[in-house]
Amino acid sequence: MNTRTTTSKIDFRRPFTINGHIGQLPAGTYKIDTMEKTVSNTIFARYQPVSIVLHLPVQLENPQSGQAVTVMPDAFKDAVKRDRKKFMPIPATVSSGYTP
Repeated sequence: MNTRTTTSKIDFRRPFTINGHIGQLPAGTYKIDTMEKTVSNTIFARYQPVSIVLHLPVQLENPQSGQAVTVMPDAFKDAVKRDRKKFMPIPATVSSGYTP
């Protein structure tokens, strides 16, 4: 099994929680490291998330306060969906292709 780690940033627009992990976190931009494994039986390389490391913000009054928390991809995805859903307009009509 081959693995890779990608680093990116994500913006949470409101305070959020991740099920099964630390309490409420403030809105803001967070660095994430996503560990992925290759999915076999495919012609082209395809990767599936295995774990996500969420880097928590450093508190100004305590520069040593930086932490990283490992979360499951599904729990992280749910937190992102909840954050995005709060800002989506409610459509007057729902088409068959609409996915919240």
